[in-house]
Amino acid sequence: LLEKPTSIQPLNNLNKLLNGVEIYVKREDIQTLGLGGNKLRKLEYLIADAKEKGADVLIASGGVQSNNTRLTAAAAAKYGIDCEIVLTQAVSKTDEDYLENGNILLEKILGVKTHILAKGEKAADFIEKRVSELTIENKQPYIIPLGSSSPVGCLGYVSCFKEIIEQSNQLDIHFDEIIVPNGSGGTHAGLLAGMKALEVENVHIKSYTVLAALEDAVNTTFEKAKSTLELIDNTIYLTKEDVDI
Repeated sequence: LLEKPTSIQPLNNLNKLLNGVEIYVKREDIQTLGLGGNKLRKLEYLIADAKEKGADVLIASGGVQSNNTRLTAAAAAKYGIDCEIVLTQAVSKTDEDYLENGNILLEKILGVKTHILAKGEKAADFIEKRVSELTIENKQPYIIPLGSSSPVGCLGYVSCFKEIIEQSNQLDIHFDEIIVPNGSGGTHAGLLAGMKALEVENVHIKSYTVLAALEDAVNTTFEKAKSTLELIDNTIYLTKEDVDI
């Protein structure tokens, strides 16, 4: 789903103001498929898993303006797999721009079947029912997890960590810290698993929670990083103290 490594760019104007601190940004947003974004790396592994399991319908969920469902729709269109998205009304916005524009509009163009749930309705309950209906129709549904952040999806950011290290060597720059937002925890978990798997000790990974309470974010990220490492090498040791949020 990614055509090439995403670039790493210095924030030159900001760095002039920071007196010895240098900030670079990895441009995960500049990709050709579906307007880009960090979920594509995770979907590379999830789509491969779905194809290997013979799936013919992808089911993804998120808020009304979910980037994950938009990119799942784009990946499904690229590979000719049917796609259904389940959207919850998680915020108070109800205006036309929010409910009919942006990612919703792109998903309509991409031809997916959209289910917008009533407020308070749980996506997990709806998906369970929908999977049963599709199975009766002899379909093979595959559930894309929230944020594409299952252990399989997190492998995308194991790969990304390796890419960052290769690019830092090419640029002859040592990055002391890699900092990301933490929503579903998958990006942080994948990077942490990548650091442990490659035995890199001079880079620190930290995140800021943008969704869950701190303790919940730590627990979720730890479990996902641990499960991701088990897919690579179950002898690699990880502790909760490795998770800095």
